[in-house]
Amino acid sequence: MSIEEENEILKKTVARLERKLASVERAHERLDKMLVASNSVGSNLLNEQARFLAELEEKTRALRDREQALRSALDRIQEDLQESRAFQEALLPVPLSDPRIQFAASYKPAEEVGGDLYDVSLSGGKLRIFLGDTTGHGVQAALRTIVVRTLLARHQDARSPAELLTALNGELVATHGRLVRLSACCVELDLRTDPPRLTYANAAAPPVLLFADGAIAEIYTAGPFLGLLEDETWTERTIELPGEYRLFFYTDGLFDQWNAAGEALEESRVIAELSAFASIEACVERAVRAAEDFRGAVPQPDDVTVLGLASVTRLD
Repeated sequence: MSIEEENEILKKTVARLERKLASVERAHERLDKMLVASNSVGSNLLNEQARFLAELEEKTRALRDREQALRSALDRIQEDLQESRAFQEALLPVPLSDPRIQFAASYKPAEEVGGDLYDVSLSGGKLRIFLGDTTGHGVQAALRTIVVRTLLARHQDARSPAELLTALNGELVATHGRLVRLSACCVELDLRTDPPRLTYANAAAPPVLLFADGAIAEIYTAGPFLGLLEDETWTERTIELPGEYRLFFYTDGLFDQWNAAGEALEESRVIAELSAFASIEACVERAVRAAEDFRGAVPQPDDVTVLGLASVTRLD
């Protein structure tokens, strides 16, 4: 092979190597560009992640602040409700003291405050008992009881239970429209007579239970709710009580109870406790406890008020 031929082969070999080298350099350039792009993407991702974490921390802090504000507000509301309950309980009548009768009361709102109310007054040998149950329960119902109490004080000179219910109803509708509605019963026991005379009127409330001579009787007169129609009137009846008697007044929450199985409370279960041979205070407490024991862990669905009145001839 001549020198010229060897040079020609060498040139071709060098040319091939140069092309390969150029190809390798281009590949390195592409890799460098890819690395630059990858670093840029990585940097952007890191920046986005940092921004996201900062926003998340800020929102978390804002949520914690809102949660703390809500907790503080709830604490204030709870304190207000506890004060309202104490205030409402302070409005309950003082225990009645009279040598001719025994009296007991149990008042248990379903929430901190409730819509049941009762009033007991003794004047001139006549004992008057008013028991009311405003619609609903909770704060709104409690506010309605304040309205009713105000009107009760205004009409305390009403001559009879029916007259009192009629006067209350007329002013409730005239002043408050239909915002304050309630069921109620009112009785007046004349302790001057022998035998004692009981006059009663009812405004859609449960009947009064009379225990006497080994029997149970329901004392009831039909009458509409208070606070619906301005021109309504109520009738009343008068009966003579035996020498030994017990009377029980209650709101419908006493019997409107269910347990976890969805079973309704049987009235006989409570009646048995009311008729027990015990003090009037014990009978009222046992009746309320019987309803609570039946309900178990189920929350109390409605306010419960029970009043008991007994002649002294059956003191234990």
